[in-house]
Amino acid sequence: MRPGYERGRTFNPTLLAEAQVARGEIERACHVGMQAVRMGARIQSARSVREIERLRRKLRAREDVAAAREFAEVVSESRGAREQPSAR
Repeated sequence: MRPGYERGRTFNPTLLAEAQVARGEIERACHVGMQAVRMGARIQSARSVREIERLRRKLRAREDVAAAREFAEVVSESRGAREQPSAR
């Protein structure tokens, strides 16, 4: 992907992770999803946030898997950090 497509770099792994969830590859999906969360934290894209939240909802049904619980926790922490006002 060419430079300047940061949002796509976050969006595409999220789509991959959703496909992995559909195939039952929960741990792999969580690993890819974590990459998307890290990238999304840098770019502040509302679309990326929505896509990551959609992945989190899909993984909610698989919270019997430790990686899915960890992913949900990281997404929640990330969301909390975005909602805090910045100190100026």
